[in-house]
Amino acid sequence: MSSGSCKEKGVNILAKALYSLMLSEEVVREVDALAHRRGTNRSAQVNAILAEYLSVRTPESCADDILKCACELAGAYRDLVALYNPNQATMALKSMLTYKYRPTLKYEICLSNKGRGATMAAVYRTRSEELDMAVRSFAASWARAERRVLPSLNLPCPQYRISPGRIERTLDGIDFDRNSPRQSAGLIVEFVNCFDKALKLYIDGGGDIVVEEICRNFFSQAADS
Repeated sequence: MSSGSCKEKGVNILAKALYSLMLSEEVVREVDALAHRRGTNRSAQVNAILAEYLSVRTPESCADDILKCACELAGAYRDLVALYNPNQATMALKSMLTYKYRPTLKYEICLSNKGRGATMAAVYRTRSEELDMAVRSFAASWARAERRVLPSLNLPCPQYRISPGRIERTLDGIDFDRNSPRQSAGLIVEFVNCFDKALKLYIDGGGDIVVEEICRNFFSQAADS
């Protein structure tokens, strides 16, 4: 599902350029070993080492700061549990649906996405066709609400991919500030919380009006902050 006629705006906080370097084999071995321990790759590790030595704030360190703050702020939300490994551009916030056997819902936040912008993916597993249809119906309802709300606030509409077990949304409409990771993190966590709250109310019988009200309240407050 696309954003229709709404203006699109990418969120690319991890822009990269390609360079060639001549390095000694000994240096490469040590860089590779360090990269392996930190769960990253050679290029990212060389970039991190140089940035630290030169005291340069990189997009990677910006993303890391945002996600660290998001992990901390998530502790204030009863329904959300944060999962985060340092030096990664991704984290997850877990929730539990109020549906029969209480299936787990995981919100995966990715701030790199291979240069295509930041994304949130709501991932769930269920054998219940009824639940899967309800979640996908909610996602369509939330997307419609955003197409009504965001243009009135002069905010870009996101792109959606809705499939069984997964709802992926670009994080357009959320203003990432490299100089204020805590503010950016707060917007991410609060957005997930509102999305999660609206989903649960929708499954429990709430309709499109409830979804749009929660959506409008979040983006109105975010635009004023």
